[in-house]
Amino acid sequence: MYSQSELDHFMEAYCTTLTKLKEAMEEPQQETLAFINSMQSQLEELSGSQHEPPQPPTISSGKLKLTLV
Repeated sequence: MYSQSELDHFMEAYCTTLTKLKEAMEEPQQETLAFINSMQSQLEELSGSQHEPPQPPTISSGKLKLTLV
């Protein structure tokens, strides 16, 4: 069996890793959404009011899949 200090150390490392993973998963979504909004603004400027600009895809946290390398 493991000692209590070993278990405490493991749980602390586990929680820290989960927190970092959660932060890493949130950041790309915000950057991607900002990029999509920027591209849509540029598209609207280029096309003027002649055409309806395409709607950007919505990003929901439940459907975004990340591949961690």
